[in-house]
Amino acid sequence: VDLYGYYEALRSANSNVMTRIKLGDTLDGREVFKYSIKYTDRNTGRVKPKIFINCGIHGGEKACVWAFYEFIKLLLSGVDRNLNILKRNYDIVFIPLANPYAFDVGQVGGVASARWNSRGVDINRNFGVFWDVYTSDESLQGRQTYKGESPFSELETQYVRDAVLAEDNLVTYIDLHNFNYVYLPEGHSYIMWISTVSRYAENCSQCLCDTLFYELSDKYTYLQGEEITYVNRTLNFPYSIAEFEKRLNIPCYTVEIDEANLFKTGGYAFDSDVITRGVELYKNGFIFLAAKSVDFVNSNLIFIFVWIIN
Repeated sequence: VDLYGYYEALRSANSNVMTRIKLGDTLDGREVFKYSIKYTDRNTGRVKPKIFINCGIHGGEKACVWAFYEFIKLLLSGVDRNLNILKRNYDIVFIPLANPYAFDVGQVGGVASARWNSRGVDINRNFGVFWDVYTSDESLQGRQTYKGESPFSELETQYVRDAVLAEDNLVTYIDLHNFNYVYLPEGHSYIMWISTVSRYAENCSQCLCDTLFYELSDKYTYLQGEEITYVNRTLNFPYSIAEFEKRLNIPCYTVEIDEANLFKTGGYAFDSDVITRGVELYKNGFIFLAAKSVDFVNSNLIFIFVWIIN
């Protein structure tokens, strides 16, 4: 499926606000792109904060890839009032498919790993922070989460790193994933799972999930009475969120949606509720997390200012 063809159709229809640059080719010849959506601010002197969203680092996790595309399409359509506020107050930069090999070849639960690039490396274990301390058997070659020969040994990892670090005024980095028939703690699955590194990001995520719990339970009756969201901190793993939280000192989040729709009787992977709920989770999640991230960055700036004048 030509995912970029869909994005290019959006860019063609919104060429005044949506741009694209090529980050490079993977070792097996697949292209990786970065897009930006920037609306002109009526207050032309204001520098807007940026949100960076990375999608498809595990390219075989296709529910998040398609749900994110639908989110971008909705954002650009102008029909959602809350998203209109989001795009007027933030510049949005994103990689729609960081690992195209896994998108074309891999599949969750399939023979070919949903995580690997063409060299069998899990790109989200190939970042520098915590790479040295990630030494479990799962980090070894041939395993699902093989971390590679060295930090940033893979072109895909380098492209993500360089794309993020090239942006100024970033207030948050969000990495999108999905899971399929994964039973997390407490003995059942969820529809949204957020992993963080810092306590601040963890607390923001929990507030978001508590809000979504009530909203989605009201909307989808088969979710009533279920514990549908989960938040945890993931330390000592060379994830992209660890890399950028340390380098940039901004809140970073791994946001996962479900692919399988286990709660719905007769539900199946990629059914309409999966994608619709994914878009709703992204919409509410990005708005909430962006605002909290601005608060975090501003509080740090105030602290620095007070320290300087004293």
